[in-house]
Formats: sequence, C-alpha cells, structure tokens
Amino acid sequence: MAFILRISLGRGETFAAASAAPEAALLRICNDGRELFEHAAPGIRLAVDPVAHDCCVLRRRRAGEREILAVCFGWCGLLDQENARLDERTLDAVVADLRADPRHPARAAARLTGNFVLVIHDPETSRAFVLSDEWAVRSFHYGGNEREVVVSSRAAAVASLLQAPIDGMAWTAGLRGAFPAVHGTMFQGVRRAWAGQAIVADLAAGSVRLACDDRFFDHHVSRSFDESAQALAEAVRRSARRCAGLAPEFVDLTGGNDSRLAAAGLHAEGLASSAVFQVGENAGDADGPLAREIASRLGARILLRNRDGEKDVPVDFFASCSVRFDGYFMSLGNARRMWADRRDYGDYRYHWGSLGGELARDYFWRHEYLKFWSPRQVDMPYLLKRRLYARWNDRFAAAAGLAVPETAHDDYLLAPLRKIARHMDGASKFYVLDLLYVVRLTQKTAVTWAYAPDQTVVLPFLAKEFLDAALGAAWWQRANRRLSLDVLARLAPGLQDIPNDYGMVMAPLAWSTLGAHVKSLAGDVLRRRILNRGKSRPASVPPRVLPGDFAPRARELEQNGVLPPEAARLVRWLEQEGTEAERLRAIPAMVGLGEVLNAYPAIRREMSFEVDDGSFLSDVEWPPSRTG
Repeated sequence: MAFILRISLGRGETFAAASAAPEAALLRICNDGRELFEHAAPGIRLAVDPVAHDCCVLRRRRAGEREILAVCFGWCGLLDQENARLDERTLDAVVADLRADPRHPARAAARLTGNFVLVIHDPETSRAFVLSDEWAVRSFHYGGNEREVVVSSRAAAVASLLQAPIDGMAWTAGLRGAFPAVHGTMFQGVRRAWAGQAIVADLAAGSVRLACDDRFFDHHVSRSFDESAQALAEAVRRSARRCAGLAPEFVDLTGGNDSRLAAAGLHAEGLASSAVFQVGENAGDADGPLAREIASRLGARILLRNRDGEKDVPVDFFASCSVRFDGYFMSLGNARRMWADRRDYGDYRYHWGSLGGELARDYFWRHEYLKFWSPRQVDMPYLLKRRLYARWNDRFAAAAGLAVPETAHDDYLLAPLRKIARHMDGASKFYVLDLLYVVRLTQKTAVTWAYAPDQTVVLPFLAKEFLDAALGAAWWQRANRRLSLDVLARLAPGLQDIPNDYGMVMAPLAWSTLGAHVKSLAGDVLRRRILNRGKSRPASVPPRVLPGDFAPRARELEQNGVLPPEAARLVRWLEQEGTEAERLRAIPAMVGLGEVLNAYPAIRREMSFEVDDGSFLSDVEWPPSRTG
C-alpha cells in the first residue's frame, strides 16, 4: 500500500492528465498492480494504492460546503471515543481544528490516537494537509524543487519523481548496520517527517509549508507510584478495547515483559481467547517455552514457528523485500522473518505488536545508572556504540573508495539527537533518553509495515494514550521493570509466577525478589560495560546461509550499470578479498540497493555525500518567502 501526493507550486495549476502515469507506475511497482484510487483538484494530484483494511477513504459534505476528502493510512480515532477507525465525527473534529489554527496542524493530531497518516483536502479553505500521529510512528516522506512538492508513504517514490540521487551518508550507514539519520532516508533531499511535523499546502497561493510544533519537553507529571501504575494499566486496557474493533488476529508473544503486557491487556478485556499468539523459538532460548506457557494460561491459540528451521531465503525474494523496505538496508535475518511471515501468516489480516513497552521500564537508559554524578548529560558516544548503531568498518569504506571519516559519519548520525538534547536543555537525562528512544522506535517502525505486507500492523504501545501514560511516570518509578510488573499484576495476576527470560518471577519489586532483580541489573551492567567492551557484535545471520546465490546477482547488477561506482567497487573487492562474514553482510546489501534502483529507474545513480542538516526542528516553506 502506498500513496503519492503531488502539489504544484504554481498558482492554481492543474496537473496534466498525462502526469498521472508516473504515480500509477510507481504504485504498481510497490504493490503488485492493484487498482488505484485517484483524486485531482487544482494544484494537487493524489494517487492511492489502498489495502481495504489498512486504508480508509472518507468523503464528507456538510450543508452549504464543498466536499471534503480524507485518506487515512493505518488506524486512527479520537481519544474520547472507542472507535479505532476514522469516521465522520473524527474527520469533522480534525477539519474544525485545522480551520481554526492552520499554522499549527499537528495540534489537530494531538486529539487523536493510533498509528496513522492523514491526507486531507479541504476545498472550502483551498488547503491540503498531511499529518501523522503525534510521534510519527506511521510517517510520511517529502521533498521538493522549484516546481512541486511531493509527499508519499514511500521515500523511493518521492526520490523517483524528483530524480533525487542516493544519499551516500545514508548508504554508509547501511554498511555499518544502521539506519540513516533520524529524519533522513536513503535518498538525498528526501526527508522523513518526525514528531510534530505536518505539510500545509495553500493551493490558491501555490505555496507549501512544513509546519513544526514544539513537542520536546520533560513529559512526566508529579504523581505517586500507585497513580502511575493505575494510569498505565488503564491506558493498556483502553488500547485493547479500542483495537478490539480491528479484530487483532495474531499477536507477537515472547517471554519478555512487553509482549506479556500486551497479552495481559487482551486478557483483561476478555479478548485473549480470540487472538492467535505467534511464538518463534530458537533452540536453547527460554523465550519460546515461556511464551507458550503464557498463551496456554490465557486460553489463546498458538502459532509456533521454529526460527532455527527456516529455509534459506531465495535471492529473488530478498530482492523484492529490499524494494518493500523502501531503500533501507536489510539483513538476511530480516528477510528470513519476512519469508516466514508470508508463509505462516498469510491468512491473518491483523498483526498486533508489543513494540514500545520498553518505555514503561528501564531498557533504554539502564546504562546511565552508574552515572548519577552527571544527571543532565547524556553519553552520546556510548549511545552510538551500544544502543543505536553498529561499529565502524574501515575495510568496507576503503574497499568502496569512500572518503568518509568515521568521526564525520558519527556526526551525521548523531546531529539530530544532539539537537533534541540541546532543545531539552535542563531536563533530566533520563527524560532526554526517553525521547531519543522514541526516535529509535520510530526508525524501526519505518520498516515494520513491510514485515506483514498484506496485514494491518497495530502498535497499541506506541499510540498516544499509552505514550502519555508511560512517559508521564517519573523515571525512578520505572526503574528495573517495577512499573510494568505492577501493571501486569493488575491486569493478569495469573501470569505473575511465570519467570521472565532472566529467570526472575514476574512480581513487583519487593524484599522477596530484591536479590534477583539486583543480580539481573548487576549482570547486565557487567556484560555491557566490561565483558563486551571493545568487542563487535556477533553476526545475526547463521553462517550456513551462503552468499553464493547473491554474488552472481550483484555481478549482474554491476554489469548492467545499475550499481553506483562505489557499490560496484565493493562487490569486486568482496569477490577477491572479502571474508565469508563480510560477504554475508555486504553482498546482500548491494543486491538490495541494485533492486531499488531497478524498481525506480528515474533515480539518478550517483551518490551524494554532502551532509544536509536541513529542516529538523524548524519550518520550511516552498517556494522560499520573498521580501519586498
């Protein structure tokens, strides 16, 4: 599923009928040629390739007004209603807010919950709006030139229409096993919207603006531990009730705290027995047996998947996955997961993930526990090395002929995070880390939708109601899982005696369990701060997955002139000198890059290694305002 919105920068200009062809071609590449929905008006053209259960097209005509069109991608509803779908009441409320305060459109999204992107055309005011949920979990991409602004759910679609080159700094991030910078994509000049950003088009004046609302602040409120636990439990229950209308048919379930919290929310609302819990097992891993025990106690059906027994992923499927991942580099491990999703979950339309529950506990900022003497300063280098990105590989850079110093690329990756930290100057570093973790989650969700290509991905723990409750709790109340464990006890007491993957009983922090929790924390600190210091992370792909099928495809892409020169040099180097581990990591990335370029032939092949700091935390207007 995808959408493309083109906005002309000429006053009242109407796109020629022939201009619809590129949109149709791009969308058919994305989604197998399903029927398109199109909407055209002076100054705009919207093309949509919808999936019925994940895309809602709503038209509303009030007495005496012209028809309003809204297209919603994902799930969305007003905070004060139980319906999780965009309906006429929701649309009326959003349009009223946009008309009342068009310079701050993100405030209209603050009254909504869910993971969504809304495209609204309001002929009454001659404006069009594109806005996403509060933290841009479900986001959009944008870019512009002197003639038009293009907005899409696909970064590659924007890049193709604007003929944007590959961003060399983002490509280098892929070689390092990382995402591009927070607001970046694999394409130069194509941005990913983030928190509080929205597109506002004045169609009569022929101008477009990226509007930014200031959302960076210390979010917690003063309340007791019991009040925080009760607020979070109610948020989990509300999310479960709201999502009941979406019929969650299968739910990710592991032995960890977050997925069992999602299971407990379903149980508390009497929905657990109607869901299918997906359990993936690895030999010798405790997660599988624990998850099976949880599902059994809740009376839920179980869909077992032996991750160790997955077949090797065909190179053609890997290539198609790379296109679906929209230019982001992916590992063979991710392709194997998608292969299993296609085969095992094809009959299920709704996928409920627990992503985001870490915000209710200590996962992200645990490494700061021993640094109480610096309560305001986040350790960015440590964050870079241990939490966000893989280590630098000089051999890759040299073999590709990249003149990109390690420090320069680190600065590219960290610059947006440093801006956030500066913007929250004076706040406790634990709350700054909360926000940086939301950044990391939204980057991961940029590709989450590709795992289940024909399903609705529902992430209730990243909806506004849950985030407000989780981020509203003081950090010391979330220490060492205490808050999430207390919430679990309130929602599903029968799960308390099932140990987690560390072997600890799932009960709130008390004298009876203090020793086990302290032991877990100390062991984690030792592993991460001492035992693993200076060591690179182990390869995530089993060594039995050989690159033999990928190397011929990489050579073919090189011979056809699809790969940029840097990528072609790297392929040749890997064939002659690269180790098997390096081939496992880099050759699939080359194949994926080539397939993206094949799918979007208008994208120029050259790479740009310029660092464009751009519009993060600021407004942008197309065309630029002229004085005098």
